[in-house]
Amino acid sequence: MSEVNVEWTEEQFRAYLMIYAANSNFVETEEEKELILSKVDPEIYKKMHREFEKDNDYQRLQKIIACFDRFGMTKDKMEGFRNEVKQILNTEGYHDELEENMFLYLKKFMN
Repeated sequence: MSEVNVEWTEEQFRAYLMIYAANSNFVETEEEKELILSKVDPEIYKKMHREFEKDNDYQRLQKIIACFDRFGMTKDKMEGFRNEVKQILNTEGYHDELEENMFLYLKKFMN
């Protein structure tokens, strides 16, 4: 496995992580998009969404893991990311199996 070098800002990472969560069931709803846009700059959202679309799932996870390592997340910061991911997943009022599995997997890296 090659080392992933991601030169994102923390806001870019937040946007990518939320886009990843919104797409965990392969459908990004308008409500999910609106929630993400309420939390990050629209230009950053567009940029990160373009990058997300180019990446495959393995690349996406490697970038997310690399950012968790790179930013040296504190417990409070990790809790904030967990809450944002939960908010994205709760926009539809329920979690399907794909979303739940993605969240459980990400939690391993957020601890």
